[in-house]
Amino acid sequence: MRPCGKNSVCEIETCGMSTASGPARSRARAQIALQLSQLSSDQGSPGMHLHVPRGNQNAAGFYRHIGFTELPATPDELPAPHVLLFGMDL
Repeated sequence: MRPCGKNSVCEIETCGMSTASGPARSRARAQIALQLSQLSSDQGSPGMHLHVPRGNQNAAGFYRHIGFTELPATPDELPAPHVLLFGMDL
């Protein structure tokens, strides 16, 4: 996780987590939960947004499963037309 201050953009490492299976998937969930907890408690972040490529249904399902919600967004609000926007209150 890249450190950040209140109301600023942070990054957490999620690469490959959505394609994990079995024990690896459980570890991925635990790693994201830990990073989100740190954002909330240590850095005062009220929530998190992330982008998922529209064609990556494994990732979209993974993030829904761990508590993210797909958010409505206009094309102007997205960094690229082929992504979905997800969010979670912390």
